[in-house]
Amino acid sequence: MIQASLKVRRQRRHGYVLVLFAMLLGVIFGMAALVIDLGLARYEFRKMQSETDRDALDSPWSEYDLGTEIPEIRVIKRREDTEDLATEPPLPWYFARVPLSTSSEHSDLLESGITFQVDSRAQARPVMMIGAPTGLKDDDEHWIEVGYACDHNSWLASDMPQNVQSVVTSGMLSVGDEVATTAIDGPPTGYVAIFEDSIESGRKLIVGFGKVVEGHRQDGYFVPRNASATWFPPSDVLDKAIADDLLVIRDQLHESGVVVLTPTLASSLPIPTSSE
Repeated sequence: MIQASLKVRRQRRHGYVLVLFAMLLGVIFGMAALVIDLGLARYEFRKMQSETDRDALDSPWSEYDLGTEIPEIRVIKRREDTEDLATEPPLPWYFARVPLSTSSEHSDLLESGITFQVDSRAQARPVMMIGAPTGLKDDDEHWIEVGYACDHNSWLASDMPQNVQSVVTSGMLSVGDEVATTAIDGPPTGYVAIFEDSIESGRKLIVGFGKVVEGHRQDGYFVPRNASATWFPPSDVLDKAIADDLLVIRDQLHESGVVVLTPTLASSLPIPTSSE
């Protein structure tokens, strides 16, 4: 008797899963449509962010005062119709049109599409690292290397530093690196590693980079490529106290406007939002 009752109950449950699946099918497709459209928006957002980052870094920095002030260039791009900014039309809803059009309160959202804003900011900062010698190219299309060095007191003393020497060290140079130098003949032209030899006895440690042309110091010179304002101090060579001392002198050089600069990004990345 009990087995017969259980068998009847099982027979009555046949088809439940099919009914539930049919009821949830619309919800599943709607969620999938929203995920696809928002994924496309995220892809477009990242692409626009890369474009504004590139525009901010490639701005004509030579037109700005690269002295003691740190200039900032800001590039804003929006996915909506606005006259003031660089804009593109809203990204349309493709697969989510049906889920959004089922409610009257979303009709405006459906018509306007997906809008968002990207914002890239670049600042000219003192160079902390310079790449391999063959990586820097001057305006006259000749390859330029960081081939010279000068102690920071002489570098600050005159716009024609007297103690500029030739650098024996080759390859990528960074603040905190030790340089070996030798005498030079004639007025130098090129990038200069500015060093300080009083922080640690017997070692010439780089505190910044400059530029000379025919022996004349180029204040606020801008390095467009193959240089970085980011610094990763070698912990196995420098302890924190020495690194802090190097940065103090670097800041003094920058405040005097006698170091070369390079752009670095300080981008804000807002999350894409649909208009209401």
